[in-house]
Amino acid sequence: MLRIILVSLVFISECIVCFAQADKNSNTHYKSNNVNKNTINKNNNNIKHHNDKVNNNSNKLQDSHNKRVIRILSLDGGGTRGYIQAKFLELLCNEFGITNLGEYFDLIVGTSIGGINAVALAHGMGPNDLIKFFRKTSPWIFTIRSKKDIFSNHASIPSNKPNKSQMLYMIITGNSFYKSVSEESNYGDARLRRELKHVFGNQLLNQLKTKVLLTAYDFSTSNPILFSSTNINNVPNVLTGVKVVDAVMATTSFPIYFPSITLKNAKGLHYNNNKNTSDTTTLNAIKNTSSNTDELETVDGGLFQCNPSLLAFIVAKNIYPSANKYCILSIGTGIRQNKINFNKNKSIINNLLPVKYTKIWDVFIQSSKYTSDLLLKTFSNDPNAKLNYYRFDVTLDNNKECSLDTSTGDFFDYLDKKVEAQYNKDKEKIKEFVTNLKDIKKNI
Repeated sequence: MLRIILVSLVFISECIVCFAQADKNSNTHYKSNNVNKNTINKNNNNIKHHNDKVNNNSNKLQDSHNKRVIRILSLDGGGTRGYIQAKFLELLCNEFGITNLGEYFDLIVGTSIGGINAVALAHGMGPNDLIKFFRKTSPWIFTIRSKKDIFSNHASIPSNKPNKSQMLYMIITGNSFYKSVSEESNYGDARLRRELKHVFGNQLLNQLKTKVLLTAYDFSTSNPILFSSTNINNVPNVLTGVKVVDAVMATTSFPIYFPSITLKNAKGLHYNNNKNTSDTTTLNAIKNTSSNTDELETVDGGLFQCNPSLLAFIVAKNIYPSANKYCILSIGTGIRQNKINFNKNKSIINNLLPVKYTKIWDVFIQSSKYTSDLLLKTFSNDPNAKLNYYRFDVTLDNNKECSLDTSTGDFFDYLDKKVEAQYNKDKEKIKEFVTNLKDIKKNI
């Protein structure tokens, strides 16, 4: 776990350094342009002549790179607590009369369940579709077979989480809680893949209506990777040309809960250690169309970016370096104040019981979220950062069962109340932020 944290910090540092270099190059280029105005005017005439020939869709794409204000939606990981995002967005759309929510953003970034919500919105789906997914489908993803299902490939009971004994057995034997016994199973990871396939088919990320970025972690190289719908300069470890289903399965494969996902020959991309520089930990993606053996063993991006809002900011500044302002709406998946009591007088096995083991992940996730939030709040206080940042999250009760795989109707009803209460508290902040989004949208 310490290694993952260190790699994550190195990755974010690399992104910041790369952006700083790109920004420096941009300023140098700008100064050079002022010196060569005649050349630019001549080139502009050629560009204008070329743009007259392109179709309307191409014009819209070109315009997006010149937008003065860039709107970013960042969605945390957090299992079924991603319902918080769906409910918040439902309240948002209902109050402000927003339709086609994905069109209000230039970039949607998601981790784990946030990745599912991200691609759904970028596909043109709305908050109501997300709520339906959580209430109707997630109970069959987060369930295991009961005793009477032992000779069947299917589960007969939804929301049937493993008990402590089953969890301990699975952890010891290296089995994931929600790995299906068959690709045809009606539960677990097979059910998730089938639902995604039904909606997205063989669609690629770059075929979605809005730009998206999903996070994952490659166990085969011990490096973070990013699945993107667009090419991103100066950011390491970016994969494009990936199917939506594959990217989502990778970003949601949280260790212990789901098995890792092996991506074979991800459109001919090959990873090599960058041994020619002082940094030997970064892997650079290069085209290698002759290679058919590339494999990435991917797991949940929450291992390094559970709250991807800081990453979203860095990436947006690379895609849209000339923007005058960046508006980030970041939505969490609940705050838990978990306290883990380790008794030095008891055995290691006792201290690592499954309940405590899963709580460790909760603490890890929360600390990761807090770091990104703290940094962005700091940046937003600096006028030079050109950042308008708002984050929505709710505090969950410690005496309430709110684990990442809780999927009962009562649990979602509980989250409804929590989101509604926090939404009402933040109403003025939300109104100020969304008004900016609506005003910008009308000018596009």
